[in-house]
Amino acid sequence: MPTLFSQLRIGLITLLLLIAACSPLQQQPTPSQPNWTAHQQQLSELKDWYIVGKLGIRTQQQSNSARFNWQQQQQQFDIRVTNLLGQNLATLIGTPNQVQLDIAGKDRYVTSQPELFLQQQLGWSLPVNMLNHWIKGIPAPDSQANYQLNDQGLLQNLSQAGWQVNFSRYQSLESHTLPSKIRLQQGDIALTLLIKRWNLPAHQ
Repeated sequence: MPTLFSQLRIGLITLLLLIAACSPLQQQPTPSQPNWTAHQQQLSELKDWYIVGKLGIRTQQQSNSARFNWQQQQQQFDIRVTNLLGQNLATLIGTPNQVQLDIAGKDRYVTSQPELFLQQQLGWSLPVNMLNHWIKGIPAPDSQANYQLNDQGLLQNLSQAGWQVNFSRYQSLESHTLPSKIRLQQGDIALTLLIKRWNLPAHQ
């Protein structure tokens, strides 16, 4: 059974992975792929959502799972992380300018640099600012990316910021097609995001 410390650690990692800490920029169009261009444009305009999911983390030192709820409203996010028994591990509320992190049984942290905070706490960092785009199934627009599309013209494999990202499962919701399984890997770190439910406001 994972210890309380390892549960809190997995909660911290989960929250920092899910921070939507930057304003989305316009993706450059790709004229030779008109369907993909339209898909990117549609998702770049998606700024409000509610996600229920599960995160698996595997490193050389640990293998753990957590559940998360992620509510995004424009630049404001509210992320709650629990263990598999439903016990609260951590809560993260913030905007791109300030992030407040509450960990069960620990102190409250306030930071404007989540990537640096992650490096200081764990000794390794992640491109947390890019996950606001990856979670929707599109590359982050402000960094060089190489990618492959699947037979349906959706993102399948992405190489960006030193990470290999695989999108193996999608779900249709209203007029949107959104990922339901994403796997990220860099070196010995492997992360699997299983998105069980997307909820989108009617106006999007």
